[in-house]
Amino acid sequence: NCMPALQNGFTTIRTTGTAFRGFGCMDAKRAIDRGLFPAARLLVAPHALGIPGGHWDFSIFHGNTNPFISELLEQPYAIGNGADEFKRLVRKQVKYGADFIKIMAAGGFASPGDDPGEPQLDEDELRAIIQTAKSLGKPVAAHAYTSDVIDMLIHLGVHEIEHGTLMQPHTADLMAEHDIYLVPTIFSLIGDPKADPATLPPRSPAYQRKLDKYKQQLDESRVTIRQLILDEKVTVGLGSDIVSGKQNIDSWCEFQAWRNIGIPALRTLVAATSANAKIIGREDLGVIAPGKLADISGWPRDLLTDFEALSECGFVMKEGTIYRQ
Repeated sequence: NCMPALQNGFTTIRTTGTAFRGFGCMDAKRAIDRGLFPAARLLVAPHALGIPGGHWDFSIFHGNTNPFISELLEQPYAIGNGADEFKRLVRKQVKYGADFIKIMAAGGFASPGDDPGEPQLDEDELRAIIQTAKSLGKPVAAHAYTSDVIDMLIHLGVHEIEHGTLMQPHTADLMAEHDIYLVPTIFSLIGDPKADPATLPPRSPAYQRKLDKYKQQLDESRVTIRQLILDEKVTVGLGSDIVSGKQNIDSWCEFQAWRNIGIPALRTLVAATSANAKIIGREDLGVIAPGKLADISGWPRDLLTDFEALSECGFVMKEGTIYRQ
């Protein structure tokens, strides 16, 4: 996916915790950094840390009716219980090259056995992860939706919130007060309003039930997030979390989603460039200026008026080398 991502104009992408047992994503990152093949540079959290049966325990998709199979499928580097075990898991991630730590602090929409409003790591576990990561110089990004979970994460010193799509207005103020970064992944829950429902893959009953349950809260929180972006008091980045209908390399869909909820084009581009560079700690990226890496992408369509303009990239330069023209 890193190669088509570069061709699509995205010169840097993050892997926020894979579903695989090993550390192959680190091999891909190192191969790209060495110039072995032309691709977007990778920033990697090898595994997202979570609890047995939680949002990132993929064994429940396949073997939860058979405990023996489920135990074989459970990821040994990602799933834990208790503060000490999560300290060990953080150290393992860093040992093998993690750029940052990703945690599943709550349930989700796509996983079958939990709920987006459900906390999945207790306060002691969260504190252990965040403090251990900080001691090793690594930021922590947390999957979380509701204010209850996000407020606790902020007070414990988290670096960034992924999603936040059920937050209340006071949490947006708290994020601004503590300089917490946000990547709202808007497309994942609103999709493409022009898409024909008959052509989309069917949602699981659990996923649809959660969407129905939280519909009003999602609508209210979308207003909160929109205002948070427009106020510019919080650093908000653009990132995809596409779970159906598209591939994650179709990052342009997130640009479309921001425009669909009323965010101006230039504000959206700031999120995709300089704001994202700040979130990932890369001051050499995100702007066109002397002394920065020459990462430049161009599109032949009008980004100011065309919500789908980013779907057709016309020019890509990464570190001064042209990959598409």
